[in-house]
Amino acid sequence: MRPTVALSVPHGFTARLFLRSTLLDELLERVGHVGVFAPPTSLEQLQDELGRPALSFYPLYADDRRQDVLANFIRLLLADWELTPTRRIREQEEWRAKPWRRALWEAHKRLGKSGRLRSAWYRTENRLLPDPYHRGAFERLRPDVLVTPTPGVLTADVRLLRRAQSEGVPSVTFVQGWDNLSSKTIIGARPDRLLVWNEPMYQEATTLHGFRTEQVRITGAPHFDPYVTRAGWTGRADVVRSLGLDPDKKLIVYAGSPRRYFGETFEVLELLVAAQADGRLGPDTQIALRLHPQVVDGRDAEDLRRYERFRGRVYLDIPRGSTGLVADYRPDGIRHVGQMLDACAVTLNVASSFTLDACIFDRPVVNIRFDGEHDKPYLQSVRRQYDTEHYGIVLRSGAVRLADSPAALVEEIRRYLADPSLERANRAGLVRQLCGRVDGRSGARVADEIARVGALRRARGVPVRESLTAGVVTEHQPAEGSRAEGPGDWLPPVAVILVHWARASIEDTIECLESLAAVDYPRIGVILVNNGAPLFPKERFRRALPDLLILTSEHNLGFTGGNNLGIEAAMRAGAELILLLNNDTVVRPDLIRAMLPAIGEPGVGIVGPVITYYDTPDRIWFAGGTYNRWLGFTFHSQIGDEAGARPHSSRVEWITGCALLVKREVFERVGTLWDDLFIYFEDAEFCLRAARKGYRCALVDEPLIRHKVSASMGERGARPFSPVKGYYFGRNPQLLLRRNAGPFWRPIGMLGFLGVILPYNALQCLTAANIPALVGLFRGVRDGLAGRSGKIPE
Repeated sequence: MRPTVALSVPHGFTARLFLRSTLLDELLERVGHVGVFAPPTSLEQLQDELGRPALSFYPLYADDRRQDVLANFIRLLLADWELTPTRRIREQEEWRAKPWRRALWEAHKRLGKSGRLRSAWYRTENRLLPDPYHRGAFERLRPDVLVTPTPGVLTADVRLLRRAQSEGVPSVTFVQGWDNLSSKTIIGARPDRLLVWNEPMYQEATTLHGFRTEQVRITGAPHFDPYVTRAGWTGRADVVRSLGLDPDKKLIVYAGSPRRYFGETFEVLELLVAAQADGRLGPDTQIALRLHPQVVDGRDAEDLRRYERFRGRVYLDIPRGSTGLVADYRPDGIRHVGQMLDACAVTLNVASSFTLDACIFDRPVVNIRFDGEHDKPYLQSVRRQYDTEHYGIVLRSGAVRLADSPAALVEEIRRYLADPSLERANRAGLVRQLCGRVDGRSGARVADEIARVGALRRARGVPVRESLTAGVVTEHQPAEGSRAEGPGDWLPPVAVILVHWARASIEDTIECLESLAAVDYPRIGVILVNNGAPLFPKERFRRALPDLLILTSEHNLGFTGGNNLGIEAAMRAGAELILLLNNDTVVRPDLIRAMLPAIGEPGVGIVGPVITYYDTPDRIWFAGGTYNRWLGFTFHSQIGDEAGARPHSSRVEWITGCALLVKREVFERVGTLWDDLFIYFEDAEFCLRAARKGYRCALVDEPLIRHKVSASMGERGARPFSPVKGYYFGRNPQLLLRRNAGPFWRPIGMLGFLGVILPYNALQCLTAANIPALVGLFRGVRDGLAGRSGKIPE
C-alpha cells in the first residue's frame, strides 16, 4: 500500500503552496491518501473546491491557550536576536513596540545568547506541553508522514509536529517563505526533514538552525510551477482587455505592501498617477495596483475603501479569498497574477517577494526605498526592509534598481520602459539563486521527498526491492544468510551506475553485474550506461542482472559524461544514494549495508570502501586518497599494503571513482562530475569541490571490492601507462590545480608537478620502453599548459 500523508494548511499562503500549485496533484500520484488539516472555518470551502476520494479534511487548532501564550513568550525571550540582520531589525521592532517589552529588552539580549538555555527550554516544552487536540484525527487518518509549512514557528505546526513525534510519525517541512529561516527563528518543534527553495536557505538551515546536511533537500518552490505550465492562460491582449485596459499601452504593475512594512502606498500611488497625467511616464503607459492579500483579509482590511478613489485612473487588482483562509489566493487568482506579470512592462514594489515573481518573467523591477517623511527613525523607515538577510541577496545580485526619491522612481521607470533588456542577465541569475529550478517540476520533487519518507516508514520491516527500470516496488527475497530489516533500519533507495565503453571487457562487466545480483540489500537498482560501445550484448547483461536499466549514448562521453548520464537518471528515479562503480570490479554481497553507517554520519557526503587487487585480494589498491598541494597530485594511501595488517588512514580527502557512494543532496548542491576532465582525476576534483560545500569523505575500513586495475584502459601487464592514460595524467592535474587550488598553492603545485611528478612518470615510461605513453604524457602536459580540456584530440 502507498503511504498516507497529513498536510498542514494554516493559512492562504500555505494553500497556494500546497493546494494550488502542482504539488497536490503530484503528491496524489505518489501516495494513497492525503489528510488536509486546516482552520475549521475553511474546511467546508476547501472540501467543495478540492473534494475527491483520496482527500479528507480535519480541523487544525491554532487558538492559543494560556500555556501557549506563555510558551510563545518564553521562546521569544530566549531567541537569539543577533542571529541574522533580519532578526536584529524585527526584534527591535517587536520588543520596543510596547513598554513592558522594552523593560525586558536587556534580559532578552542576554538570555538569547545562551544556546544551551534555549535547547533546554525546547526539550522541557516538548515534554510538558504535548498536543492535546489532534489525537483523534491522527487515529482516524493513521498518517505515515506529516507535512508542515514551517519548522515549528506557527503554534498549529508546533502542535502537529509534537503529535507526530508522540505517534512515531516522521515529519517533513517545506519552508514556505524565502525569508522564514532568517527572520522567523523561533522554532518550537523540529521536523525530521527540511525542504527548501535554494542554496542560501540550505545554508541558513544548517548553519543558523543546526539541521544536519542529510536532513535538508533543495527542491525549488512549487508555487512557481504554474508560471511554467501556464495551464488555461490566454494571450496578452486578451488579458489586458479583461482588466479594462488598452493592449497597445505599456502596463506598470505596482505591488503594494502591508502597512507595517510600508505606510506610504497611497502617497506613491498619487505620485505615479500625477507623473502619468503630466506625461513624465510617457504617453503610452497605464498603471495597475496589485493589493497585498492582507488589505483584503487581515490587519489592513480597513484600508480597502481608501483605494476606491483611484478607480478610473488606476486598475485596482484586489485578491479575493474563497476559503476563509487569511491571505488567500484562489486558483484563478494565481493564474491571473501570472498573466498580469507576463503582460506588464515594469514592476514596482518595496522589498517584496514579488520581485522574484517578476524576475521569473524577466520583467524589470524598481524597488521603492524612500519614505513619505524623510526624517523617519530607522525602525519606522522603509530603509530597514533593505537591510534584511534575504533582500541583501537581491541587492547584491544587481537584478533590481533602487529608487531613493520620487524623482528617481520616475526616472527608473522611464529607463526600463525605454530598454526592458537592462539587467536581464542579473534577473536570470537571481532566479537561479533564490528560486532554484523553475522548470515546472518543483512540485514533483517535493512530492518525491514526501512520498519517500512516508514509504520508508510504511515499508519498515517489509523487505522490498525498488526497480529503477519501472519506478515500482516489487517483492524481493534477500540472499540466504542476510539479515531481515527491523523497524530501526535505514533503507534508502540506492542506484548503482556502471559505465561500459568500447575498450571495456564484456566478461568483466558481466562478472560485475553477477556480483551485484548477489548483493543482499533490498532497495537497490543498477544502471548500465552504454558509453558509445559498438559491441553491447544487452541480452547477456540482462541475464546477469534482470532488473537492469540500460542507457545508451551513441558517442563516448568519457568516465565523467557516462556517469553523469547515469546520475541524472538515478536522481529522476528517486535514488537517495548513488554508487559509481567501475565495470571491472567484483563486490561483496554486504557492500551497501557495510557502507550505510558511514554515509549516515553527520557531515559525511561521500563514502568509499577499501579496495583490493582482483588477482591478489590480500593487497590494497585503495584505502583513501590524499591531495598533495605541494606536488599538485593525488595519491592512494597504503597502496600495496596487506589488507587488514594495520588500521587504514583516517585522513581521506577523496574517494576513488572506482567505488564512490554519494548522497543525492551532494550532487544537487555540488553538481555532477566535471566533464572537462573526461577521465582521470574527476573523482578527486569532485570530492574537493564537495569539501568546499561542507561535505566530508569517509572510508569504510573493510575490503568490500576487488578491482581489475585499469583493465578497460588496456593497462593489464607490465606497462605502467597506456598512451591515453599518459595523456590525461599529463593534462588533468593542471586542470585540477586551476579549479581547486587558491592563488598561493596554484604556482607551487604547478612547480611541484612539473619538477617532480612529471619526471617520475616520464622515467616510468622510459624504463618500460613505453614510448607511445611517453608521447601521450608530454602531449597532455602541453595541452594542460594551454588550458585545453575535454576528450583527447584525435
